[in-house]
Parts: sequence; structure tokens; C-alpha cells
Amino acid sequence: MAIPTYEEIMLPLLTLAQESGSAITIRKSIPIISNNLKLSKDETEQMLNSGKQTVIYNRTFWSAFYLMKAGLLNRVSPGVYQLSDTGKSLLNENPQQINKELLKQYDSFNEFLKTSKTKKLTKVKQAKHAE
Repeated sequence: MAIPTYEEIMLPLLTLAQESGSAITIRKSIPIISNNLKLSKDETEQMLNSGKQTVIYNRTFWSAFYLMKAGLLNRVSPGVYQLSDTGKSLLNENPQQINKELLKQYDSFNEFLKTSKTKKLTKVKQAKHAE
């Protein structure tokens, strides 16, 4: 199996947060998610091109980040998340998958996207102005 995308990790991560009943850490969730998705040892140890972190860690982090921006996870502290009431409600609907398209039904996620887009445009304008 190929290493799942950050979107493919969203549902397993949110489900793990529900099953744990308490806060979860990215680092401790990776072996559980990797096992559930039947990733090989090589896949779980594959590094990013930068060599600074594993691909699975990076993708799990981004999954948590986007879930937090949608209000489905609450950030307890850096790298530590807890299922929110909104996340519980979504899981009660038994989604088959969670992806950015689904996250767009949440105002907080749309606000995040809008803010991110504005920041990118500002940086582009500043770079062009500096030339």
C-alpha cells in the first residue's frame, strides 16, 4: 500500500481521537494509524526529501491541522489534540471519508482558507513590489 495522503489519514485520526476518549498526540497516533492502514515498516520509516521527518508524521500532522481548523479537533498543546463536539457529531454521521471538500461545510475552515489565500496574495504582491 502507498503511504496515505493527509486526507486519507483524516478519518482514521478523528476516529482514533474518539476511541481514545482523551487527548491524543501525533507521535503516539502514528503507530496505531500505520497498523490500522497496514503500512509496512519501510513506509512508516520513509523520510521526506528534507530528511527531517517521516512522510507519515508529516501527513498526520497536516491531517490534524486541517481537522483543527475545521473545528473537529481541539488543540490542547503543540502536537496534542482532542475530539471536539463538532468532531463527535461528524463521526456520528458515519462518514466514509473526510477531505478538504467535506471540511468546507464548516465556517471556521472556510475562514482559515480565506485568510490563508489573503496571506499568500499579500506575499506575492510584496515580492513583486520588491522587484
